[in-house]
Amino acid sequence: MDIIFSHQIQKTSLYVAEKIQHICKDDENRYIQDFEKEFYNSVHNSRKREFLSVRKLLHTVFPQKKHIIQYSKSGKPECSEYSISISHSHNYIAIICTPNKQVSIDIEEYRNIIEKTAPKFISEQEKKCFQSIEELTLVWSSKEVLYKLFEASSNFLQDYTIEGEKQDLQEHGKLIGRVNTKKIDKTIKIDYFRSQKFIVTWSIVDSK
Repeated sequence: MDIIFSHQIQKTSLYVAEKIQHICKDDENRYIQDFEKEFYNSVHNSRKREFLSVRKLLHTVFPQKKHIIQYSKSGKPECSEYSISISHSHNYIAIICTPNKQVSIDIEEYRNIIEKTAPKFISEQEKKCFQSIEELTLVWSSKEVLYKLFEASSNFLQDYTIEGEKQDLQEHGKLIGRVNTKKIDKTIKIDYFRSQKFIVTWSIVDSK
């Protein structure tokens, strides 16, 4: 499996790869563990590709480890050896993992429809800095990172804020994200990487 983008900082590792396009029995036998087979066999082909791609990617980058991924009631992936976050778009998958921090990741491909959906997640203040399809995608992806990290609220318009300055997007960059609800008030740093086809955003914070 070819790695499109990778990033390592201290003990944290991040990888982006193309999703498996065609499922083969050899991959299923190698990467799907016995306890996963009932669920794997029950889902449609697209979900199978996502599920299998993640496990193949983990094996590719950590070939000496046996990766047992389970899911919380909310669907959040969990692993006994490290904190992990997983994201997928139509054509790509992204993972981030670390042994001693909380992590969150999101990957989004550029789509014109985001201009129509923007009023549901971007504030008037944010509009001053983020206007193009790439910029709107960055905001959406960053708010997904905040949501996954804190599971605080599904109201992306009112409860999450992305701070930035009006400037051309770089290949790599940083933003400030804020979660502000009745129960949570957090401000964190969000990193991003931009390619011609997608944006991937992530955050690494101290464990609770």
